[in-house]
Amino acid sequence: MFLNGAYLVMLSFGPAQLVERGMSITGAGFVVSVMSWVFMFALPAGGYLATRYQVPNLMMVGGLGTSAVLGVLIPFVPAPILTFALFGTAFALATPVIGSLPAEVLEARNRGPGFGVYWLWYFGGLPVLTALGGLLKDFTGTATASVIFAAVMMLTCLLLLAVFRYVQSRWAVRTPAVAQG
Repeated sequence: MFLNGAYLVMLSFGPAQLVERGMSITGAGFVVSVMSWVFMFALPAGGYLATRYQVPNLMMVGGLGTSAVLGVLIPFVPAPILTFALFGTAFALATPVIGSLPAEVLEARNRGPGFGVYWLWYFGGLPVLTALGGLLKDFTGTATASVIFAAVMMLTCLLLLAVFRYVQSRWAVRTPAVAQG
């Protein structure tokens, strides 16, 4: 939810932030669209690289961390097209690996309901997070707050990934003891 919420907020408020900096509406739309264009090509690369080299955690942490840093820089860099392109690339490299996390922990007997809960949060949260981005813009008077909010959501993803991996490791330690006893 936070992963795609960050993408939608960046896509929705990135152009407004660039217009606030003096860019034309057409130019701002083009610059932000570069994020989506590179995303389309980098997305399959993220899944391939993580699987081929057995580095899923590196792909997720690297992609999320880089996206968060770039998201914070977007309002302040003189060449936003490059920053949006790099943001889209880093974001896309992490996305397929993050999307596969539920399959790591859901057993066949509970996979259907588990993915139901996953998609409920995913689709239920996106409009709420996008609306929060709009409220931040309205409250502060600048789209920069919304762009920074997108970067904060990327950091939230990193934190939630750490919690997920911690709980997953604790569960793995407990599961063999339950099976034996």
